[in-house]
Order: sequence, then structure tokens, then C-alpha cells
Amino acid sequence: MSNPYTLKHPVDLPAKMGEPAGAVAKLNSITFRRPKAKDLVAIEKAAKNGLTAANVAIIAALGDIPEAVAAELDAEDFEAASEIASGFFPQPTPPATKDGGSK
Repeated sequence: MSNPYTLKHPVDLPAKMGEPAGAVAKLNSITFRRPKAKDLVAIEKAAKNGLTAANVAIIAALGDIPEAVAAELDAEDFEAASEIASGFFPQPTPPATKDGGSK
């Protein structure tokens, strides 16, 4: 299952070897994929540097883009991409209360 997101604020990509000087490519969308175990390890390491660093790692890993590019996302796109990527992870269930409902 992949989940594409079209960026509202495209990001300039770093020039590749052999491209003419001044050539600019843009990242216009990110297609997310399901996480693999190696992604979980990278995310766990990044989480030691805070929630934002963990979200950058999640977007980079699941979007198959370099972390440096994920870190350049506009705040609006970063928030939307974080929301999409977090959907691949199970959400914790709130603990039940004494009356059988959740808090």
C-alpha cells in the first residue's frame, strides 16, 4: 500500500553528479510505503534527538527521500506528511476506565 502526498510547497533537490551547474530539480510529491524493520531502527535512533527529528526520519524512511530533503519541507507539508506517515503505525488504545469505557 502506498499513500502519495502532493507538496503544497515543493522542495529543491540537491544536484546530482553530472548535472549542469544551476540545474534545479523539485520534489513535488512524496509516496509513502509501509515501514520495514530497518526503518523502525532508524526512527528509534532519531527519536533520541526529539519528536521532530523522529518525524523527519519517518518521512525520509517511508517516503524514500534523504533526511536532508525531509528536513527542508515547509512546516505545512511537514505536518501533513507526518500525519500520513504516522498512519502506518498502530495507535495506542486508551486504557479502560472502571466503568468499562475509555478515558
